[in-house]
Parts: sequence; C-alpha cells; structure tokens
Amino acid sequence: MEAVRKRGEWEQWVEFFVTAVRHQAEESLRRLRELRELQTRYEETYSGEARTSAKLACTLFEQPYLTASLVEELFDVSSPTAYRAINSLVADGLLEETTGKERNKEYRAKEIFDILERPPETY
Repeated sequence: MEAVRKRGEWEQWVEFFVTAVRHQAEESLRRLRELRELQTRYEETYSGEARTSAKLACTLFEQPYLTASLVEELFDVSSPTAYRAINSLVADGLLEETTGKERNKEYRAKEIFDILERPPETY
C-alpha cells in the first residue's frame, strides 16, 4: 500500500490482491471436493440403514456439532438411543467428544473439522 500511495504502483497491488483471491478460491474448491467425497463415503456406508447412528452419520454435514439432547430432538429418540448412536459414531471415528466432561458432553464431526481446520495448502 505504501508503494501505491507514494508512487502510484497500482498494478503490483492489484496483481497481489488477485493472486490472493485465486489462492483462496483454489483452497476453498479443494476443501469442497474433499467434503463432498467424505459425504459420499458416509452415504455409501450408512444410508439405507434404519439405525439412529446411520441416520446421524448422514446428518453430520448439516449438523457437525451436536449433543445427545440434539440427537434426541432430531430423530425423536430416547436419551439411551441417542447415546448409543453417538457412541457408535465415536467408535467408528466419525465423532469426537470435545468437552472432556462426564455430563453435558458435546461432540463434533472429526473428519469434517479436520478438513475445515487444516492450514491452507496454497500459500
């Protein structure tokens, strides 16, 4: 910005800005493709099953952060059924507990957040 202000070097600044936008777009597209591939894998593995855990697995892209109470509400199931579904997906590596508490636990979709939180690759 200093060169633009002092010497009117707009071309270099615009080139820098456009390059940054391009890098961000490439990174977003890469993550989008990875998320879509992951979603397809979950659907192939879990869709068609009547179990609450299977339904929950296919819902993680809409609700990647959840509690047992939310699972109860989403699927109109009892608390034990919600916890069985969550524990099944924790065992499968799809969910991870985030609070470290014994009660009022919160969970997140591990693989989804791994993709979203990974440092950028393009710059």
